Parts: sequence; structure tokens; C-alpha cells
Amino acid sequence: MVVPKALIRFTFILVFAQLLIMSCSAVPIQAGGTAAVTESAPITATSGGPGIMPPESPVKVVFIHHSTGENWLADDDGGLGIALRDNNYFVSDTNYGWGTEAIGSSTDIGHWWMWFRSTQSPGYLAALFNESGDHSSGRYSRLAADPGGQNRIVIFKSCFPNSALQGSPSDPVPPIGDNPLKGNDCGSEHHTVANAKGIYIDILEYFRTKPDTLFVVIAAPPLSDGTYAANARAFNQWLATEWLSGYPGKNVFVFDFYNVLTTNGGNPEVSDLNATAGNHHRWWNGAVQHQVDLSYNTSAYPSPEGDDHPAQAGNRKATAEFVPLLNYAYNRWTNVTGDPTDLRADFTANVTAGPAPLAVQFTDLSTGNPTAWNWSFGDGATSELQHAAHEYTADGNYTVSLTVSNAFGSDTSTVADCIRVSSAPTVTGIEKDYGTAGSGGSTVRIVRGTGFTGTPEVALVNGSTTITAANVTVVSPTKLTCTLDLATAPAQKYDVRVTTAGSTGLLRGGFTVFAVPPAMFRADHYRTGAYPDTGADIPSSTKWTFITGRNTLPSSPCVSDGVVYVGSYDWNLYAIDAATGVKKWNVTTGSEVWSSPCVSDGIVYVGTYGGMFYALDTATGTEKWSSMAVGQNEHSSPGISDGIVCVGGMDGRVHALDAATGRELWTYTTGGSIQSSPGISDGIAYIGSDDRNLYAIDAVTGREIWIYTTGGEVGSSPCVSDGVVYVGSYDRNLYAIDAATGMKKWNVTTGGGVGSSPCASNGVVYAGSDDGVIYALDTATGELQWTFPTGSYVLSSPCISDGVVYVGSYDNNLYAIDAGTGTQKWAYLTGAEVRSSPCVNDGVVYVGSGDGRVHAIGAGIAPTAIFTANVTIGPAPLAVQFTDISTGNPTAWNWTFGDGATSTAQHPPHTYTVAGNYSVSLTVSNGNANDTLTRERYVLVQPPLPDARLIFNVNYNRGTSNNSIANGTSPCRLVYYTGVSNSADSQESISGNLSFALNAPSIIYLIPDTCAELNGTQATWTFPPSTAIGPGTTLATTAGTSVLTPRTSGVTLERICNKTIFTNAGVQQVTLRMTFATADLDDLWGRLECAETADVRPAFVPGTVSTDLPLRGLSEGSGHVTFEINRSRVEAGRQYTLSCAVAVDPLRSVAYAPTCAVWEVTSIAFTDVPAGAAVALPASLCPQNVSSVAFSSDTPCRWSCSRNVHTVTSLNQRAIPAPAANFTANVTSGAAPLTVQFTDISTGNPTAWNWSFGDGTTSTEQHPAHTYTLPGNHTVTLTVDGGLSTATKPGYIRATPVLFGDANEDGKVNQADTLLVLQQVVGLQEQPDAGTDRFKKTDVHANNVIEVGDALFIAQRNVGLRDVWFEIL
Repeated sequence: MVVPKALIRFTFILVFAQLLIMSCSAVPIQAGGTAAVTESAPITATSGGPGIMPPESPVKVVFIHHSTGENWLADDDGGLGIALRDNNYFVSDTNYGWGTEAIGSSTDIGHWWMWFRSTQSPGYLAALFNESGDHSSGRYSRLAADPGGQNRIVIFKSCFPNSALQGSPSDPVPPIGDNPLKGNDCGSEHHTVANAKGIYIDILEYFRTKPDTLFVVIAAPPLSDGTYAANARAFNQWLATEWLSGYPGKNVFVFDFYNVLTTNGGNPEVSDLNATAGNHHRWWNGAVQHQVDLSYNTSAYPSPEGDDHPAQAGNRKATAEFVPLLNYAYNRWTNVTGDPTDLRADFTANVTAGPAPLAVQFTDLSTGNPTAWNWSFGDGATSELQHAAHEYTADGNYTVSLTVSNAFGSDTSTVADCIRVSSAPTVTGIEKDYGTAGSGGSTVRIVRGTGFTGTPEVALVNGSTTITAANVTVVSPTKLTCTLDLATAPAQKYDVRVTTAGSTGLLRGGFTVFAVPPAMFRADHYRTGAYPDTGADIPSSTKWTFITGRNTLPSSPCVSDGVVYVGSYDWNLYAIDAATGVKKWNVTTGSEVWSSPCVSDGIVYVGTYGGMFYALDTATGTEKWSSMAVGQNEHSSPGISDGIVCVGGMDGRVHALDAATGRELWTYTTGGSIQSSPGISDGIAYIGSDDRNLYAIDAVTGREIWIYTTGGEVGSSPCVSDGVVYVGSYDRNLYAIDAATGMKKWNVTTGGGVGSSPCASNGVVYAGSDDGVIYALDTATGELQWTFPTGSYVLSSPCISDGVVYVGSYDNNLYAIDAGTGTQKWAYLTGAEVRSSPCVNDGVVYVGSGDGRVHAIGAGIAPTAIFTANVTIGPAPLAVQFTDISTGNPTAWNWTFGDGATSTAQHPPHTYTVAGNYSVSLTVSNGNANDTLTRERYVLVQPPLPDARLIFNVNYNRGTSNNSIANGTSPCRLVYYTGVSNSADSQESISGNLSFALNAPSIIYLIPDTCAELNGTQATWTFPPSTAIGPGTTLATTAGTSVLTPRTSGVTLERICNKTIFTNAGVQQVTLRMTFATADLDDLWGRLECAETADVRPAFVPGTVSTDLPLRGLSEGSGHVTFEINRSRVEAGRQYTLSCAVAVDPLRSVAYAPTCAVWEVTSIAFTDVPAGAAVALPASLCPQNVSSVAFSSDTPCRWSCSRNVHTVTSLNQRAIPAPAANFTANVTSGAAPLTVQFTDISTGNPTAWNWSFGDGTTSTEQHPAHTYTLPGNHTVTLTVDGGLSTATKPGYIRATPVLFGDANEDGKVNQADTLLVLQQVVGLQEQPDAGTDRFKKTDVHANNVIEVGDALFIAQRNVGLRDVWFEIL
């Protein structure tokens, strides 16, 4: 109940913007120099209005930044300081080196967790809130006086390197406990989009606890290099538009600094401030505008210094756009004004129709904090109460108005004919408001209105045609039921007339009789999923199947006038004959068709993932009209009622289109993308959104009627039955909501999210859940009637017909369940998951499956045998694939191939091994009849040719010799692999002049190289004449390139070996841990491989493989374990393990670990080519830059070709001599301080060293130097490679307190010292004083006497009989 309001303009913003443009454009950039600087005019509050007025009194702000923020603040650059000063903000800041532990130097995205969520946060934030200093060297102006108190606003931004985000925007966000970006800088490998999102999600929890502080997040500026531009754009879009979705507070605001700096209007020296076009985040025309052109994702303001600091013009544009938004955020937070767009009048009434006197309670629903209310009730009466009650005493239709106001403005909501007072009955709607001409009167209709009493007469009226209802029953004064016999009713619109006690109520055009009724997802526009009963007991037999072009089919079929319509992932909409399963036509759209079509009046309507919405002729598929208005469409299926097509879009909007022309009638914007399909009843469209809300919207005008908020995304499509809306939510609940008021009647909690759409019939509502269970609940109370468990989660929506509920499951089955008891009648197994929702028509159930087929289940027809073969002539052994294309849905097949062999398969392969001409016969039956077709002399088998394949692989190799490698984007070496394989079934070898040729750029090496030649881009291999490719073998070549290209891998590998060092033969247990970030792959392979080297002979131990991987196949050999992973069952993010045993026979002491690798196969293409002695890879299979791939020999072969693209993640084999620790020292004794140079002489090429010097000190250098400062005998130990080998030398270093024996103190011990001691003993030289160092050096006996024995000991040391401690050696 809202009318648009005039939005207030704020002229000072425009004045400031123009001044900024003038100040920037007046400053030319000099060649080779920098711009002269003119101070910009500040934003001043000379005039204005609510919303962006500056604070009335000074407000303290602290700005966390580095160099880009300093430039932005600076008066001679961005001028932000001036602008904040003149808008009454007292600004202080932090910069490099600020705070405890210099936390101010840490402003990357990963650091915000340290600021706001770590154990150090309280200390950091206490200082931050109390900061009042200038830490930008006085480069910016600010208010002269500190207003005192703490900072009320915290602004923080990261620098431009933070825009180099790795990974993919679609990567899952890790829980904060597992987020490796915490505390790490932007140079880390963990600086990814997903991890950055996780950081911001976590710090928002802190902001939630600080409603008294306004936190302003500034996005990091863009880079000039576009390598990571798409990731940066995606992240900042998320930050600006999604991060705060659902956040209840108003104390957080995001300014998209990144977006603002990506356009300049064509002149980077001026900027596009004030331009209508370009990228902006600003206050524009009285509202916040976040305008994004995704074609601009890099910096538009390059720095004169040549780096990515934004230039002056960009910073000033940012100032002009940011400061008004800061005022807006401040006002919104402090509730000074709210948001001018928040003041919105709205109301509801408890009753809107009835006889006089009619008491109505009006309830104010206005937003924006109104302080005054003025009601006008349409009968001359008014009220100033917020919630007014009023009684209408006279018949009439009354227009009600509510005007709300506060100090900042007013708003009015007016609803015409809001209250209808009539003593006569009124008719407001009829449920099941349509029927089919010629149908009987068994369907119970519900008529809603007022004044239903006694025994009223109900009729459909159009001119002279009147159809009187039967079985009229008054349920209440506002509800009656009846049946309508339409056997003779012409197809046209009718008024619905109710007459009671001589008075008549009329609903104009309220009922339509169709020649062919509309058909759509969930049966009709009510989305009840209830299909007409036919009395059929549908069997679980296949009537027919129809194969589409892709192995997935989420679209749900609908059937109209004998034709099945269904969309497909192969970009087509199909029209299929419902009786035979034969295609009538298909239309190729521009993209996948996920949603389900809708058919009405000879037109089929369908949306596409690519954004085009089509209206097509049902007979031919010819386009009636198309529209891009709806935009990207996933699962929201159109509904049609009264000539209006209603559908949801991924743009978060509900769209209403004119069914005849495609003209957009209205749109309604929700807060999230829309997967739900609208249910329409009594002119109201009900639809869910990923913003967690269920909406009721007037289907004619697009006016919002009510909103109901659940606890999760609402992808379920609402079902409307008997005035109640039933809908599921991913908060695990099924809800029943009053259709008129939006009030909850009940909810029931299931064991999983409810994306399945409910089905309602005969007082029971049925719905599936992600817990794999079907629930049957009483519509009135929600009381559980029964449950039915399936084998997996249920996204398919149940339908009902003839007392049977039909529903699909991700366990690949379609189930038929007794609606009354919940017991299974049958299960129909398809080839893959059933997400599609079934529909029922004329005793047949139709449903799509992940196997890419439409399945028709029901009674069969007589079959006609027809078959084809992929090849009918060729050399033996000739493998023929026979294909049954019989009609009539046969269930049994009997083939005879003419060579004595038979088969009962539907599509059997058969190999003819002997030359001859063979007749083939097929007999088919389906329980009703059988038929036989014989094709005489159908297969001609010639003498055999080898069956060969030319294989070309494009490999992106990322590998390491370490024991682990993480997922993500990393440089990969591009390698081409070309091989020829000879089938194991061949009887001859391929021999004679074998040669390969490859023409591709950047080739740097060839394998094998002994027979290879490289001439520019042409690589050729000419093998010796004796070379042959025997049956079951492959000859291959490899061409490595210099191309190192980024490649994203979703694989994380870790190799764990319980033992790595072998000196004798033993067994090693190897465990490979694997985590897959995504399972969206064409194929997934893994391999463990042992290769014999000069050091070791390894082999896998058969039968020792164990794994929790979902495998399609496993191959074991002595040199390998190869496994194919069932990627459709892989759970992204789950860690899988595969273990096996390896027998290791070392030829010498060796450190060993086998190769572990995983291939992500993202593209596989096969084709057959003509037989011959030479083969070339078809151009369609040649990848970009590869001109040709060819092979030739002297042997003619039957050829097929394949091209694969692999991303190979590998942990390379390690087989190296085991390290043996050893070392030497340049000196092992001497007086302290004694400096020793140690030298590592270990063998086995260790890569890590740990030294212990015996005096409590250590080192990790390979050749460390160490000084011993204390005397003593020191034991030295060296450990290499983390403990693989250790060498210990006890008492290796001897450091003496003094140099004993150095009597003459010349630093040496020699015969001169012996002579001097003898001279001192006989008195020729003076003895040193006792207790001195010289006395200690001379008294080597250590008996406090200098005597002849001392001279003898010194002489013995000189000749090597004593050591430095004068102990006998």
C-alpha cells in the first residue's frame, strides 16, 4: 500500500562534485613530471535535507589505512581530510608501525581477523577507539579541537595488492576455524575469494556486538593488471551487495572504492564524477546508487609513479562520492532521519468486505519511524491513531488513505475500494477458476466472498448462457462449495453469480472454460500438483522414453492436448507426442532450459538460463515473441492467469508479462535470486525468494500485499489451496500461511531443507525434504499423517492423481505411494537422479531424469521391431553396435546375429570374428504383443584389420616432490601426448615405417628423443623399422612445451608413508588423501605408480587396496594402481583416502615414496575416421594452437581418434639414496673462545640439517660456524632430513680455559715453551706469579709448582704423546 514519493535533492553534493571536476581538470599532467596540485573545494553543508546532512556536532572518526589511504586523505591529493573536516568529522588515523606489535602495518584482508577477532583484539581495539593522533605526517587537515571521548566511527581499508584474489568466486567459503587466511597477508597462497569472504563473515559477528560504533568498510582499490580482475570484481560485488544481507543492524556500511575507480569517462586526469554513465557508488537523485558496468574491472586512474596507487583525479572522485554516503550511513545509524526512502506509508485491515455494520481494525505497517498518522476512511471519518478501528454503517466501496509523517517528511498510501460494504452477497474469488469444455461436474469448487447464508444459487453467466452449479454448500458466511457441470458449456469467460435472499453478488470474468485448459508446472496456476482423476491404475511399465542431448534433465514436463513439453540442458525445448514418444519439434534456445514450460491458448512459454524468455506456437515451435526482460532463469517456471504470465528471475525480481505480446507489465524486486515458481489465486501471485521471504503480490498491478519471513531460502514453489499457501523453506520447515493475511497457521520441521514444492489434495498436503522423506500432513493442523523414506534427498515435487502420490528422488527412482496409507505401490528405476517433478495425464506419468531422458510410465502399446547398426561392413574382427529403435515400448528383445550368437539386450554389441555375410533378426515384445524384423545379409565381414586408436592428450601438469599439494590456481606446464593403441582384440601388429608428426608452437623437448626431430614447430618421430605396435599395446610420444599457464585444480593431495627409508627389502604402507573442491567434471581418475630405478625395485602388493572413494573401476598391477572415480557421487570438500602396500627392494640404502596423481578430465571427444595406413586427428579435435597431429605406418588399420584434456596433479616418485649424516671440523681443540667451522659431508643429498653443538646451542645451516665460549669437552650431533640419519661425535670439540703449555704466551705450544720452563726451573728466567693466567699455562701438572715435569709434559705434547689437557694419548 505504497505510492512513490518525491526524493529530495541535495544541491551541495552537486556543487562539490562540479568543484572537484574543475579543480582536477585545471591541472594538466606534464610529460615526465607530476601534476601541479590545487586544493579541492570541500563538501560544505550550505543547504540540503534529510539523509546526507553532516552531523550537527563533531564526531570522532579513526581511519585504518596505509599509503593509498594516506594519499586519499592528503590535502594535496584526494582531499578526503578536508571534506571530512568540513562535514564535522574529527579524523585521526593509523598507519605503518602504529600500535602494539605494530598492528598498524597489517591491513590486508587476512589481518582484519587479527584486528577484530583474535585474542589480541581487545588490546588493539582499546587503543584504536582512543586514538586521536595524525599518523600521516600532517598531510591532511582536520578539525582544530578534539571533541573528546572515543572514536564513534571506524573506517578501514586494505591496499591495492588485496585485489589480487586467487581461486574462484564459486569456491565454498570455509568455516572460520579452517580458514587459512586468518592473520596472513595478501601475498599468501591462501589469499582467495572464498577465504576473504570467510574473514568478512566472521568479523561481522564482532560488529554485531558493537551497535554503538559505526564500521565503514572501504573496498581495496583495483589493479591495472587484469589477471585477477574478475575475482576482485566478484568479491567486491559480494561485499557491497550480499555481505550484509540479513544483517539486522545499521552500524556497518560498505563503500565500493574499487568500483568507483574503474571508470573515468575517457579522461583519467579528470574523472567521470557527476556522469550518468560509468561506475559509481554515490548519493544520486535522493538515493544510494551502486552502479556497476562489469566490462570495467581494472584501474582507470594509473599513478604517475607507475604503480597501482590511485591518481589524484580518482581519489577526488572517490571523496566526492564517499562523503555524502558517510553522512547517509551516519544518519541511518544514529536514526537522525532514517533513510528518506524508509519513510513509507503502509497498512492492512483485518477484514475488507462484509455487510453493514462492518467493524474494521486497521493496522499501521509503515516504515521509517513515523511520528504522526492521519487516516481517511472514505466515508468522511478520520483518525490520528496509529492503529485505528472504524465501523462502516452503510453499503458502498470505500477508498482508504493513510498519511504518515515525521520531522523529515511525509508519505501517503491510498487503496481504492479498500473496504467493500454490502448487505448483498459479494464474490471475491473462486478456486479452480477454470474448467474444460465438455467435462463433467465432479470437481469441487470453492467460492469466496461475503454474505453467504441460507441456500444460495451459484451460476456461471455469459450473455444468454447460464450454467447452474450443483451441490452448493455454505461452509461459512465467506465460503461455499459447489460443482459445475461443463458438459455443454462453450469455451469462454463467465461471470460468477451468487444469489441469496433476493440479493446478488457478481465476480466479473471470474471463471474461464477452455477448449484446452492451460498446463504448467504443478498442474495449474495454483501449483497444487493435483491432476484430474481418470480412474486409471497406472502400472510401473515403460510406455516410452525420449532421449535428450545431455545427461541431466531437471525440467519438469507438462502435457497439453496430447503433447509433452519439456526443457533440456542441451539448450532445447522439446514437443513430444504423448502417445508414442516421437518428437514433434524442438527449438534450440541460446542456453540451458532448467525450468518447466507453461502452455495456454496454443502458446508454450519458457525461460532460459541465458536470459531469453520465449513464447512459441504449440503446433510448430514457431516463435510468437521473445523477451530479455526476465533475465537469467533457473528453476522458476512461468504461471499464467487472466492473460498475465508471471515468473521469477535470478535478478531477484518477479516479472509479469502480457501473454499475447510479451510486453512487461510490472516487476517486483525481492532481496535475493528467485528459484521458486509463482502460485496464483484470486488475482494474487505468491512466490518465494532466496532472501528467505514468501511474497504475496497483486498479479495485476505488482503491488505488494504481504511478506512472510522464514529462516532459510525459499526455493520451494507455493501451493495455494482453500485460502492457504503451503511452502517449504531451507530452514527445514513446511509452512501453512493464510493467503489473505500472510499470518502463519502452522509449520512442521523436517530433517532437511524443503526445496520440494508441496502438493495439496483432499485435506492433506504432501512434500519432500532433503532428508529423503516424503511427508503427508493434515492441511488444517499440520498433524503428521504418514512418512515415506526414499533412498536419497528429494527435490522433486510430489503430485497426486487417483489417490496415488508420485514423486522422484535422488536415489534414481520415481515412486508411486498410496495417498491414504503412505505405502509404496511401485518404484520405477531411471538411469540417474530424479529432480524433475512428475505430471499425470490420461493414465500416464511423465517425468525427467538425470539420465537425460523423459520417461513415460503407463500402459504400453503393440511394438514394431526396428533396429540399426553403427557399421555393417568392415574387416574382422568387426565390432557392431546394434541399436533398437522399435516403437511401442518393448520390454524384451531377442537377437540372432547370423553366426550362431544371440542376445537379449536391448542395444547389444556383437563382434564378428570370421569373414562372411550375416543376416540379423530382432524379435521384440512388451507383454501385449510381439514383432520380428529380419535383415538379410545385413553385415558383411571382411578379412581383419587391426583396430587402432590415435590418442591426443592435452595435459596441464602441476606436480611436486613434496608430500602434499593444495587445490587452487597454479602455473602448469603444457605437455602434448600422442599415442597409437592397437586393440587387444586385433590379430595383427601395426608395423613398418612407424612415424608420428605434431605441429604445435613452443615445443622444447621430445620423448623419446632418439628417433625425434624438431624443426621449428614441427616435431616428427621416425621409429626404427623393427618397431611394431602389438595387439593390446600402445606406442606413444611426448612433446613438452615452454608454455607455463595458470590452471585451476580442485584437487588437494597428501601422501603419507609409514616408512620411507629402506636398507633391506620391506613393505611400505602408502595412504593417499584426496579432497575435491568440485565434482563438476567429465571424468576423474587417479593412479599410484612404482618405477624401478638404479636404487630400488618397488612393486605394489596385490589385493591390498582399500578406499572410501566412490569408484567406477580399479586396476591393479605390479607397477601401478589405477582407479576411476564416480564423480557424480563425490562430495565436494570431503577428504577421501586410498591405501595400499608397496614391496620395496632396495639396491642400496634408499628413501622411497611412489608417484601419486589425480587426473581431472574436463573434456573428452571421440570420432571415427576412415580406415587406412595413415591417420590425422580431425580439425574438430585439434585444440587451439595445435595445427596437426598425424601417424603413418605400412599397416592399414581401422581408426578412431580421441582428444582428452587433463589437469594432472601429482606427487612425484622419490627414490633417492638414503642420507647418511657425517661431518668434519677445521679445528677440534683450543682455548676458549674457540671458533670452529663445521662442514657437512653427509651422503644421499639431504635437504635439511639440525646441529647440536653440545653447549646448548643449535643451527639449521648446512655448514655452520660456531664459537665455544666456555671450556669443556663438547659432543656434536648432526641430524639430516628430519631424523632420517644422525651422526654423533662424543667429546669432539675440546675448549680449554687457557692455552695450557703456552709458557711464553705467543699463542703456540712448541719446544720454545719447553726451554723456557727449564730456564725458569734452574733460575735463568723469572717464574710467573702464582694464580696468574701465565702461571696456569706453565703449571701443566696443575700442582701449583713449576718444575721439570712441566717441561717434560709440554715436550710430550709437542711430539703427540699428550692431548691439550695433558692426558696420555
